[in-house]
Amino acid sequence: MSNSLITNINALVDSTARENRIKGELGVAYDIQMGMLPGKESIPRSPLYEISAFIHPAKEVGGDFYDVFRLGEDRLVITIGDVSDKGVPAAMFMSICVTLLRQLYKGADSIETVFRDVNSCLSERNPNMMFVTLFSMIVNTLTGDFCFCNAGHCPPLIVREKGLMVLEHLSGPALGVMEGADYLLGSGHLDPGDYLFIYTDGISEAQNEENKFFGEERIRNVLEQRHYNSAKSQVYSILDAIVEFRGQADQSDDMTMLSFRRAENGAAPEPPKTGDLS
Repeated sequence: MSNSLITNINALVDSTARENRIKGELGVAYDIQMGMLPGKESIPRSPLYEISAFIHPAKEVGGDFYDVFRLGEDRLVITIGDVSDKGVPAAMFMSICVTLLRQLYKGADSIETVFRDVNSCLSERNPNMMFVTLFSMIVNTLTGDFCFCNAGHCPPLIVREKGLMVLEHLSGPALGVMEGADYLLGSGHLDPGDYLFIYTDGISEAQNEENKFFGEERIRNVLEQRHYNSAKSQVYSILDAIVEFRGQADQSDDMTMLSFRRAENGAAPEPPKTGDLS
């Protein structure tokens, strides 16, 4: 009995040590993953606009991501994506997507080219058949004009003083699904004071204790009620509504959302060609 007890204690110690080591490694992985994304201090700032983003994986690491960076002096790239898995595999795929997008945007002549090239790279060697839904846009911060591609992602929402508009244009399939797919450009305009709200399906598919989804209709209701006066407060209005709706239910999917608001006094000089990245 004494030997058996000692053996069990040693096994428990070894198991606890392994568990702590795995937790420590996942903690480091989380820090690395979040470090790849623009944080509060590194999101581009300007008197012409404001941006607020929120991300929270369902597990220690996840497959959701967003990115914001300048492309020249007056243009901004805004991207949000959702990988088709959770945990470590999704986090690895996500890191590849973020890296590819940043590199390809530097030398591409259009968003469509960026999407085609990312899709080609992801489709070429993808034994687990993973994919990513992706929305990416370039907004001219002086004029409010923007162009975008949407590869199977949740439709973005524009919130105006007079109501809400859904960007229903779908450019093509999710990236990594089908090699050689084409992606079509969409375009739009933000007036001074308009918000653009983008999110992953972890927001719309947040579940409560009765396994009901939060849903797109609730998202739109919160946005239309306009109990906010900034990009940050818009994001947290949605988050507060989800927390209240979910109750004691666990988070079932990665959650990510981003709000871009054009300043009330935004200037509007003659715009360049919308789809041109040069």
